[in-house]
Amino acid sequence: MTLVKKLFFGSAFLLFLTVFFLVIYNFVFKKPAKEASLSELVSSEETFMENEQKAEQVVTPIAVQQKITRLSATPLSYPHLLNDDQIRFYRRATNTLGQLTTRGTTESTISSTNTAAVRDVQWSPDGSSALLSTTDNSNYRIVRVGDSVFEFTARVDYATWSDEKDRLFYKSYNESSGIRTLGMINVDGSNDQPLAQLPFRRVSIMDVPRSILVAYWPEPDATQRGTLYTVGTISPGDPKLVFDKLYGADFLYSPTGSLIAVSGVADPGNASRTSLGVVNKDGDVYTDLQIPTMVSKVVWGNDGKTLYYAQPTDIPEGSILPNDYDKGQFFTQDTFWRVDTSTGKKERLIDLADLPEKIDATDLSINSEGSALFFINRLNNILYRINL
Repeated sequence: MTLVKKLFFGSAFLLFLTVFFLVIYNFVFKKPAKEASLSELVSSEETFMENEQKAEQVVTPIAVQQKITRLSATPLSYPHLLNDDQIRFYRRATNTLGQLTTRGTTESTISSTNTAAVRDVQWSPDGSSALLSTTDNSNYRIVRVGDSVFEFTARVDYATWSDEKDRLFYKSYNESSGIRTLGMINVDGSNDQPLAQLPFRRVSIMDVPRSILVAYWPEPDATQRGTLYTVGTISPGDPKLVFDKLYGADFLYSPTGSLIAVSGVADPGNASRTSLGVVNKDGDVYTDLQIPTMVSKVVWGNDGKTLYYAQPTDIPEGSILPNDYDKGQFFTQDTFWRVDTSTGKKERLIDLADLPEKIDATDLSINSEGSALFFINRLNNILYRINL
């Protein structure tokens, strides 16, 4: 055999051995292609599920991702915060009652009012019923959510809910005697209980929290001294004068009933300088917080010592407060704050530059956790949420 042939067969034999060992190696040591793909698929699926679980843990609705959010797409009125999850309201455009979530995710109609010329709406404490007054001076009507409308049979000038869902406070006027009466009555007109004679024509009424008292005072008027009275609801007795230091005064009891927010002016000749303060439940300790706002722009925190408020600007020179504001003669540009009434320390809730539009806030409410403030923009009746 020639040398060339020997080299050829030697090279072929070495090539054969190389290929043979490669085949043996792949068969013994390397995972099959299908097995490797399945393992990678399982690993990929496990990673995907872990990421999904993590995503579910951090997913939050838009209303709690932003500092301030428009909750309603269209105008609404008389919002009532219900169990921190729902807000019930009246929609004037359709003359219906509705609700939406506090996150702004779902909105629905819950009842038709079947009532023309609605002037205002007041919700029962549990949100199950709405008390409607009308502009045609007819009887008050009560709408049970998901049920029919029925007349409140008693003839009264004014009515508002007590802390009980089936019981109202009312004000009536006897034309023959000229006597105005504050009383309590069931929604069906039964168990009518007069409580006190009223010394003024237009009245505001509020249950005093954690007590058997009801408070009442004249509707705010800068030309009149605001006189806050209380009277018992079980054994009425004589009314007690609690506070009468300010003109145009408006009042709001804290959730504990131990403090009262009060706004007004000390000098009726300077009615544009309204100020917010607090007074104790007995009316003998008053602190002026030097905050130029009105009780209609205030809500108590659930701790009974923190006040959340909208502070108005753009008030026209020479305005009479709160009269001109309540008559809708101007709108304000508000900033948002809270104050610790025990120390007077104030804290801004949101920068003015972060507000999406000019806001004139009213109907303020706060959830039980103190994590969100809700209000209506009086300029367009859009409902807003500020995360605290």
